[in-house]
Amino acid sequence: MARTLSVLFIGDIVGNPGMNAVRTFLPSFIQKYSAQCVIINGENIVNGKGLTEKEATELFALGANVITTGNHVWENWQSRPLLASNPLVLRPLNYPAWNSRACRSSRRHWSGGDSRPRRGLRLKSRC
Repeated sequence: MARTLSVLFIGDIVGNPGMNAVRTFLPSFIQKYSAQCVIINGENIVNGKGLTEKEATELFALGANVITTGNHVWENWQSRPLLASNPLVLRPLNYPAWNSRACRSSRRHWSGGDSRPRRGLRLKSRC
Protein backbone atom coordinates (compact mmCIF):
# COMPACT_ATOMS: atom_id res chain seq x y z
CA MET A 1 0.00 0.00 0.00
CA ALA A 2 1.41 3.38 -1.02
CA ARG A 3 1.85 5.95 1.74
CA THR A 4 2.02 9.66 1.11
CA LEU A 5 3.30 12.53 3.20
CA SER A 6 1.62 15.90 2.89
CA VAL A 7 4.30 18.62 3.06
CA LEU A 8 3.63 22.34 3.36
CA PHE A 9 6.61 24.53 2.50
CA ILE A 10 6.49 28.24 3.27
CA GLY A 11 9.31 30.18 1.63
CA ASP A 12 11.07 33.37 2.67
CA ILE A 13 9.26 34.93 5.57
CA VAL A 14 10.52 38.54 5.53
CA GLY A 15 10.38 40.76 8.62
CA ASN A 16 7.33 41.59 10.70
CA PRO A 17 4.89 41.59 7.75
CA GLY A 18 5.93 38.03 6.93
CA MET A 19 5.61 36.87 10.54
CA ASN A 20 2.17 38.50 10.77
CA ALA A 21 1.06 36.61 7.66
CA VAL A 22 2.36 33.33 9.11
CA ARG A 23 0.56 33.97 12.40
CA THR A 24 -2.64 34.65 10.50
CA PHE A 25 -2.60 31.92 7.87
CA LEU A 26 -0.34 29.02 8.89
CA PRO A 27 -2.75 27.25 11.29
CA SER A 28 -5.55 27.30 8.70
CA PHE A 29 -3.19 26.18 5.89
CA ILE A 30 -2.03 23.23 8.00
CA GLN A 31 -5.63 22.22 8.53
CA LYS A 32 -6.82 22.95 4.97
CA TYR A 33 -4.05 20.93 3.33
CA SER A 34 -3.77 18.27 6.06
CA ALA A 35 -0.07 19.04 6.30
CA GLN A 36 1.91 16.38 8.13
CA CYS A 37 5.24 18.15 7.74
CA VAL A 38 5.67 21.94 7.74
CA ILE A 39 8.94 23.39 6.46
CA ILE A 40 9.51 27.12 6.72
CA ASN A 41 12.35 29.22 5.31
CA GLY A 42 13.22 31.65 8.09
CA GLU A 43 16.48 33.25 7.00
CA ASN A 44 14.94 36.72 6.47
CA ILE A 45 12.68 37.10 9.50
CA VAL A 46 14.72 39.60 11.55
CA ASN A 47 14.66 42.81 9.50
CA GLY A 48 15.28 40.80 6.34
CA LYS A 49 18.49 39.24 7.69
CA GLY A 50 18.66 36.24 10.00
CA LEU A 51 16.61 34.42 12.59
CA THR A 52 16.75 34.31 16.40
CA GLU A 53 15.49 31.94 19.09
CA LYS A 54 12.41 34.14 19.62
CA GLU A 55 11.15 33.76 16.06
CA ALA A 56 12.12 30.09 15.83
CA THR A 57 10.22 29.30 19.03
CA GLU A 58 7.14 31.04 17.69
CA LEU A 59 7.31 29.25 14.32
CA PHE A 60 7.56 25.87 16.05
CA ALA A 61 4.61 26.79 18.29
CA LEU A 62 2.59 27.71 15.18
CA GLY A 63 3.22 24.26 13.68
CA ALA A 64 6.59 24.31 11.87
CA ASN A 65 8.54 21.04 12.02
CA VAL A 66 11.73 22.35 10.42
CA ILE A 67 13.12 25.81 9.65
CA THR A 68 15.52 26.20 6.76
CA THR A 69 18.00 29.05 6.29
CA GLY A 70 20.27 30.40 3.59
CA ASN A 71 23.02 32.94 3.03
CA HIS A 72 21.17 35.82 4.74
CA VAL A 73 21.26 34.06 8.10
CA TRP A 74 25.01 34.84 8.36
CA GLU A 75 24.34 38.59 8.21
CA ASN A 76 22.81 38.54 11.70
CA TRP A 77 25.21 37.40 14.42
CA GLN A 78 22.26 36.61 16.69
CA SER A 79 21.50 33.64 14.44
CA ARG A 80 24.67 31.73 15.34
CA PRO A 81 23.64 30.40 18.78
CA LEU A 82 20.35 29.16 17.35
CA LEU A 83 22.07 27.38 14.46
CA ALA A 84 24.51 25.73 16.86
CA SER A 85 21.90 24.62 19.38
CA ASN A 86 18.65 23.76 17.60
CA PRO A 87 18.75 20.64 15.40
CA LEU A 88 15.48 21.63 13.70
CA VAL A 89 16.95 24.85 12.30
CA LEU A 90 18.94 23.83 9.23
CA ARG A 91 21.89 25.79 7.84
CA PRO A 92 23.18 25.52 4.28
CA LEU A 93 25.74 22.71 4.15
CA ASN A 94 28.27 24.66 2.11
CA TYR A 95 28.31 27.84 4.23
CA PRO A 96 30.75 28.60 7.05
CA ALA A 97 32.45 25.48 8.31
CA TRP A 98 32.55 26.72 11.92
CA ASN A 99 29.11 25.19 12.43
CA SER A 100 29.63 21.47 11.95
CA ARG A 101 26.02 20.48 12.61
CA ALA A 102 25.11 20.73 8.94
CA CYS A 103 23.00 17.62 8.70
CA ARG A 104 20.86 16.89 11.70
CA SER A 105 18.54 14.17 12.91
CA SER A 106 15.40 14.67 14.90
CA ARG A 107 12.87 12.45 16.59
CA ARG A 108 10.27 15.23 16.68
CA HIS A 109 6.87 13.64 16.20
CA TRP A 110 5.23 14.24 12.87
CA SER A 111 1.50 14.06 12.42
CA GLY A 112 0.27 10.55 13.01
CA GLY A 113 2.65 9.79 15.88
CA ASP A 114 5.48 8.54 13.67
CA SER A 115 8.69 8.97 15.69
CA ARG A 116 11.23 7.58 13.22
CA PRO A 117 14.40 9.71 12.94
CA ARG A 118 14.20 12.43 10.32
CA ARG A 119 17.12 13.98 8.54
CA GLY A 120 17.15 17.32 6.76
CA LEU A 121 19.78 18.62 4.42
CA ARG A 122 19.84 21.90 2.56
CA LEU A 123 22.35 22.84 -0.09
CA LYS A 124 22.90 26.26 -1.59
CA SER A 125 25.59 27.20 -4.05
CA ARG A 126 27.66 30.34 -3.88
CA CYS A 127 28.11 31.84 -7.34
